[in-house]
Amino acid sequence: MSFKIKFFTFVIIIISPFITKAQNTQLGESLIIRKNLKPKDLYIKLKLPKDWKIDQKEQKHYSMLEVLYNNSKKNKIFINFNRNTAYTRDGNKALINSREIKSFFLNFGQFKRDNLDIISQKKLTVDTYPALMIRAKVQKENHLGERSEFFRTSFIILHKGSTIQFYTNSQYEIDSLNDQKILESMIKSITFPYKNSDEQLEQTICVVCSDVNYAKIKGQDMPPWKHTMEKYLGFQGNDREFRAFFNNFLNTYKNQIICPRYKVSSRVYPPQHLFKRILAVGMNETFEEYFFDLGDGDIDYNAYEIVNGKKETILDWVENWIALGRGDAEELRDVAYSLKDEFGAKLGKDLTTKESKKN
Repeated sequence: MSFKIKFFTFVIIIISPFITKAQNTQLGESLIIRKNLKPKDLYIKLKLPKDWKIDQKEQKHYSMLEVLYNNSKKNKIFINFNRNTAYTRDGNKALINSREIKSFFLNFGQFKRDNLDIISQKKLTVDTYPALMIRAKVQKENHLGERSEFFRTSFIILHKGSTIQFYTNSQYEIDSLNDQKILESMIKSITFPYKNSDEQLEQTICVVCSDVNYAKIKGQDMPPWKHTMEKYLGFQGNDREFRAFFNNFLNTYKNQIICPRYKVSSRVYPPQHLFKRILAVGMNETFEEYFFDLGDGDIDYNAYEIVNGKKETILDWVENWIALGRGDAEELRDVAYSLKDEFGAKLGKDLTTKESKKN
């Protein structure tokens, strides 16, 4: 089996104030790192040492560089995100079991022409995903024949179609030991909150739909979706970050977010897409308060269901709902007009082949 990795441009740099004292550093609050590794975003939840901060800067060779730092920027821990679509989780486990760790490190670390001495190595699991820890002495030679050496400590996580490497370089071996301790404590804190098993996804969708009913009963314009994302998908962040997180959820599973049958008094709502359920229960204000405050393209409103053998989008549903004598026709058509005119919503018959592709 040949091993190939496609390198993406995302790099995160974590900077420690005094790496020689890193093993005594207490971990602080959790944070979530998000990277856009198409076709889906990757989320990593981890803890960093207390008082570290995050800064974002544009770099010449990277589309985004995130820097986590304290008082000093002398020592750095890098996080590389690489995409390798050839392997599943089982494939990654087989890869680790079938190859020498040194060989894997050589391929991943791009040290094929350099001398590498493995000091320590072990296999481990990070939130159910296979991973490797490697500490090695690297001797490099440049094009002038000049040689230099350093110690690299690396943790490599094989996550679905992506490979994530945490690593740091040190001049002395004693520092590499300290690097390993702080890195290992961080690695142990990692979870992937957006891995979404089928059961987890189904449960989350049910709660997102229940939030609409709850908001209706309580007379609130905005359902408590932020709380649901925090509880069920591990989201942590401010309101702006929540919008990006929740919009990604809606887009990623756009044709799967079907609300279950709902009965209130004598009225029964059949299983239907979240967008339809919001309007069906009379929560038009949610579109005004949340969806219409977003930019064009933030959310794909062309989710559809097959009804009577045809694709039914929210625009189709509005007319069908009005034909049944339900809802306020004028208000519903106002919402539909805005979705079509400002956000690119279409009728089912007008969807392109790409737009019709099920998630």
